[in-house]
Amino acid sequence: MGLRTATIGVLGSAVVLMAGSVGAATPALGASCPGPSFSGGKETLTFCYTGSQQTWKVPSGVNSVTFDLFGAQGGTGGAGGAGGKGAEVTKTMTVTPGSTVYIYIGGRGTDGLASGGTLPVAGGFNGGGTGGGSGSSSSGAGGGASDIRTDGFALTDRKLVAGGGGGGGDSNGVGGVGGDTTGGDGAGCGGEVNNNARGGTQSAGGAAGTGGTTPATPGALGVGGDGATDTQQDSGGGGGGGGYYGGGGATSYCGGAGGSSLDPPGVIMTPGVRAGAGLMTVTFAAAALPPTSGPAPSIPWVPLAGLAIGLALLGVGLRGRRTA
Repeated sequence: MGLRTATIGVLGSAVVLMAGSVGAATPALGASCPGPSFSGGKETLTFCYTGSQQTWKVPSGVNSVTFDLFGAQGGTGGAGGAGGKGAEVTKTMTVTPGSTVYIYIGGRGTDGLASGGTLPVAGGFNGGGTGGGSGSSSSGAGGGASDIRTDGFALTDRKLVAGGGGGGGDSNGVGGVGGDTTGGDGAGCGGEVNNNARGGTQSAGGAAGTGGTTPATPGALGVGGDGATDTQQDSGGGGGGGGYYGGGGATSYCGGAGGSSLDPPGVIMTPGVRAGAGLMTVTFAAAALPPTSGPAPSIPWVPLAGLAIGLALLGVGLRGRRTA
């Protein structure tokens, strides 16, 4: 399509992508991240996980954009408990040309280990809670949420949020999925279902699972709770997923809960669909193509033919005068 210019700079730890006046920024975020694509008169940009804030400047002439966000998956527990998958959130929004969108792509929660390892287990970028454990084994950490912010950098400036999944327990405890209006609850506590961590909602973080020598913590605005550590049972619980409100951290052996997604008017939310790190696509009407070259110049055949005939007649006249 048309010419596109992009400048990649650094502002603190943030990757800054600024678009030129002739098109949109190209998110050059690594070989595994797709480049721009074009279909049906629309351009789509993909933003992948980088572990830091990214920005996108709305191109000139663009007034409507469809954002498609995916939260990140929680980490796997040391004994195989699966982390919950991240949610998907889609919405078409009115935007102002030249304005800046601040982008946060959630990181997948760190996997727990069957034995040893660094504790606590690190949560995924953008709100994932830590996984708990002991010197013997550890649980998976929560996955981070993916969100966009348009008026500033605070959690209260978020316009769209896709919740992250909870971390898997260090037994067979399964992490709750990144949810729609409510994140999925953690699982794996057997008959003690009241001990399961609870998903985040539209107004509060999810409750923590109960038990453990170092108890799990509840979720909060934008942040998943931390999993418990139980030195008596030599185990730990999964971390909660980040989200609009994060999921609660789990008690020993159990999976952490998923974070909720933000529910503005017109949004479409699908829980538990994204494996791995988060992702976001931005789709908008492609700019009109500038002409790459003008039409081939026409050859003035008629004037050239007239000139040739005139020169021929002049030559005949000159020869006639010399022979006269």
